[in-house]
Amino acid sequence: DAEEVERRTSYVAKEDDDDYTILRCSFSYEPGRAVSVPWRAEYLPALERLFSNKGPKVGWNNENYDSPRVSAQLELNGDQIDSMLAWHVLNSALDKTLGFVTPYYAKQARMWKHLSQREPAYYNALDALYALINFNGIAADLKRQNQWVTFDRHVVQLNKVLTAMSAAGLRR
Repeated sequence: DAEEVERRTSYVAKEDDDDYTILRCSFSYEPGRAVSVPWRAEYLPALERLFSNKGPKVGWNNENYDSPRVSAQLELNGDQIDSMLAWHVLNSALDKTLGFVTPYYAKQARMWKHLSQREPAYYNALDALYALINFNGIAADLKRQNQWVTFDRHVVQLNKVLTAMSAAGLRR
C-alpha cells in the first residue's frame, strides 16, 4: 500500500540526510549475535550506558557518519574504531562499502543490503554483525602484514586528537 511504501522510503531518506536523525541503532558484541533497537526514549538509558562506556566501539564508516550523529545526542566514550578505514589501509584500491567487503570475511553471508526498506531492523542488525566480523578479519590481516601499528597510529590515535580538537571548536 502507498502509505507503507512512503514509510519505508522515508526511512532511507532520513538516514541519508545531514539532519542527524537517528532511526535505529545496532550492536554486535560477538560474531553471530547482533541486535537493532529503535532510537526512542524507552531505549535511551541503555543506549547511554553503551555509548558512555570507555570500551572501544567498532563500526563501519562511523568516523564520518555514526559517531558525529551519536555524539550530538549522547556522550560517546572509548576509541572509535572505523573498520572501513582499516579496510582502506589494508586495500586502498578496493571498494570500501560494507556490502563489497563482507564476502571476504563472512563467506556464508547472503545479500542483505536490499532489505533496508522492507526489514529495517534485520538489515540494521546485519550491518553491525558484518562490521564486527569484517573488523576481526581485517585486524588479523593488518597484523599479518605488519600494518596494524600504522592503522592504530595514523587512524585510531590521530582521530582521538582530531576529535578532541573538533570538540574544542576547530573544524576538520
